Amino acid sequence: QELDAIVSSLNEDVENLAATSASQSEKLNEQDKALNTAYYCFGTTKELKEQKILSGGGLFSKSKALEGDFNKDYFISIDVREVKEIPLFSGKAKLKSNHPDDSYEFIKDEDGNLTLKITDAKSFWSLGKYLVIVVG
Repeated sequence: QELDAIVSSLNEDVENLAATSASQSEKLNEQDKALNTAYYCFGTTKELKEQKILSGGGLFSKSKALEGDFNKDYFISIDVREVKEIPLFSGKAKLKSNHPDDSYEFIKDEDGNLTLKITDAKSFWSLGKYLVIVVG
């Protein structure tokens, strides 16, 4: 009888450890996903200004990206480990967010449309998790 109690107690311990392990694993997966999530959007200057993603940009001043209360819903979320290319459906494009110049390139397809190719993901996303591209 005493042996049964010990076995029952050990089984309970194993179940508790399995539940704790599953909970920790789920938490790690959530943290991993959050760490590797970034956001991008592209559009014309007018579209991005309407969404408050770009501001300013008069005759002699550059427009600024992501200042103040911009529309986060306009962005597409991605896993930076998986997304290395973003088709832009335009022949002209310019990054408005900060990313090291040597971490990406624009590639033109046979139709003349550009694709942003991220050549060094770690470096590219090192300055921020938001990517803003003006097209057209």
